Amino acid sequence: MRKLFSLDVESSSIQSILEGDEVIVDANTMPRGNGKDMGVFVKNGENFISRFTRYGNRIIFIGENGRIQVVKASDVEIIGRVVGGSFEFASSTMEQFTSIGNRSEVVL
Repeated sequence: MRKLFSLDVESSSIQSILEGDEVIVDANTMPRGNGKDMGVFVKNGENFISRFTRYGNRIIFIGENGRIQVVKASDVEIIGRVVGGSFEFASSTMEQFTSIGNRSEVVL
């Protein structure tokens, strides 16, 4: 059974994801830590989307401007993999968005 849900973006620092866009997340599929998949994460109560990689027990978030953030894997919850939305996937799109609004769930 596949569990998909959508998130409304309330603010964004990602160039291809704008305020008002919708992000579709597959909660049954975890993003691969290959620097290419976009995932939805929770850290310190804040929801965000980013590309990332892993190094030991660390997660490295990779920003589209080349900025990286290294955190302990235990400090982050991975919600799921971004599988689509009302935006265009760009090969270099990654970064944090600070505010997510409504969440709609669909189970397939």
